[in-house]
Amino acid sequence: MKKVYLIACSAGTRDSLSQGTLQIIDSAGLVLGAERLITNIHPKRFGTKALTDSTAILAEIRETRAETIAVLFSGDTGFFSGARRLAALLADSEIAYEILPGVSSLAMAAAAFGLSYENVKAVSLHGRVQDAWSLKRAVISGLMSGQPCFFLTDSFANPAAISRCIAEAGCPDLIIHIGENLGSQEQELFTGTTAEAAEGEFSPLSVVFTEGAPVTRPLSAGLPDEAFLRGTDKKAGRQGEGSPDCGKELWKMPETAENAESQGCESSHGAHVPMTKRYVRAAALSALALQPGDVVYDIGGGTGSVSVEAALLNRSGYVFSIEDKEAAIDLMGQNRERFHAYNMEIVPGTAPAALAGLPPADAAFVGGSRGNIAEIIDALLLKNEGMRIVIAAVTAETNAAAVQALTERSIPYEAVSLSAAASQQMGAYHLMKAENPVTLYIAEKTH
Repeated sequence: MKKVYLIACSAGTRDSLSQGTLQIIDSAGLVLGAERLITNIHPKRFGTKALTDSTAILAEIRETRAETIAVLFSGDTGFFSGARRLAALLADSEIAYEILPGVSSLAMAAAAFGLSYENVKAVSLHGRVQDAWSLKRAVISGLMSGQPCFFLTDSFANPAAISRCIAEAGCPDLIIHIGENLGSQEQELFTGTTAEAAEGEFSPLSVVFTEGAPVTRPLSAGLPDEAFLRGTDKKAGRQGEGSPDCGKELWKMPETAENAESQGCESSHGAHVPMTKRYVRAAALSALALQPGDVVYDIGGGTGSVSVEAALLNRSGYVFSIEDKEAAIDLMGQNRERFHAYNMEIVPGTAPAALAGLPPADAAFVGGSRGNIAEIIDALLLKNEGMRIVIAAVTAETNAAAVQALTERSIPYEAVSLSAAASQQMGAYHLMKAENPVTLYIAEKTH
């Protein structure tokens, strides 16, 4: 009767395996695995075949007459290993198997650098990303956890590329540890900043261990308006550990007819930047119904309040904030830095043209359209026909344009009118001060 041993090879050397495990490998009638592992661990080369694809390995096991088969896996069989898929295939084929665990690359890296790993965010990039956008999303998602991150690499998602993603996201000084050829005689250890590592060259057999990045953790949607910087002549300050004090008024612009900020509407008054206010913002984020990993467009980003909250609430997702005003772009950048919204990217330009080079999104918030509602909707649907779209309209013209554009395209929508009034102290009294009414058009094209 055939029996298959799924063997974790830890560092990929004979020295890293127990004598019992070596006896199984040496006595097996067939040894399968990556060429590197076979060469290092079973140098006699008798009854070996270099294979890594689970389906091909299963076919070889079925055809062989050998009763004892050893399949070699790098690292640990329970840590991002192909052993899981092969075990499922063997079970379906009713072939007996046993899993022999080993020391994972995470454990080896932590030991080499003297680090603990009970609170680590582990991310495998090995064979999982093929382009710069996919790499950025995966790396930044780990960064947004605020935990120490461990990355399994490959030739494309290499330590330097990972370091560049982190540095460019706003953490050039984050400490990073890179372990090359762990557990072997060629082992090399690097510790430095991501900016330094981004310029380095490392072995293809490397792992990456970063410190936790500073993050902001909102309790719920609808941060106080005062938590955001509102004027371009104020530089981002930091409270406590670098996170904004959401209960303290940090900046307030005079509320006059000339510079009153309104929810989602456009402004043409100098450097005064429009902002989607707290309660409208919370309703808009609810309407966007973001799912883990969603990509979001915020069109007419203004201060970046919607973008920042969308980024913080959906840490595994990514937000593109489109804005054409220089003052707003500068202010948005300060708020992005202030809230550590690494998964938020500012895109200078006007929609729909600015959308052309962006990856498809799952949801879009239109807070400023420059009168291009119809064209923006068309561009969004070209990106993703099933995109969830939320349009904020303050003026009668924008309301009419939104209804016309959605109706002409046969896009079902729900319209929600929001009127908020917040108390304002006047001497010994509290008066309710109304904000501009806003209508949210919540649309999603059905197939």
